[in-house]
Amino acid sequence: MNDEHAYGAVADRRLVNQQSLMISYDFKLMMVVTLVAFPLVFLLRKPQKVAAGAPAVHID
Repeated sequence: MNDEHAYGAVADRRLVNQQSLMISYDFKLMMVVTLVAFPLVFLLRKPQKVAAGAPAVHID
């Protein structure tokens, strides 16, 4: 293996490592956002029931 091949292999390894770090950062960020937003689900209410003869939407 000559120096050009060795340099190319090192460059490829660095590129793959850099891309894998970016992907792992994205997954960690998405995990944090999801965990922070999850308690907001408990603030949601069920919709109010509509009377039998009343329209579902009020239009002026």
